[in-house]
Amino acid sequence: MPGGLKMPSSTEGKTGAAGSRPQDGRPRKDPSKRVNLQSVYAEVMTDAEKTAFRAKVRKVKTYDECKTLMEATHQTMEPRAKSQGKALSQTPTEACDKAKERGRVTG
Repeated sequence: MPGGLKMPSSTEGKTGAAGSRPQDGRPRKDPSKRVNLQSVYAEVMTDAEKTAFRAKVRKVKTYDECKTLMEATHQTMEPRAKSQGKALSQTPTEACDKAKERGRVTG
């Protein structure tokens, strides 16, 4: 290459193995710590339950609707999580508070 410039290989700058950085240079978020309304209870739900839950979450517009849905889901999933030896990562309030901060829900 003239002038000693190096052309990047086709794999440089791309995301690769877990823990690598995305192209924009930001570190990857730990998926176990993400707070997303659709993923709060995913670790203890079946695929069919996740699909149904996502549909319900998409209909949520207000903070009160969010809390109602999350509290009902939490009551259903908490015994299951305990029987699997898992702890639920978020409380209904934490999930809805984060959604409100992000502008996902109002009120």
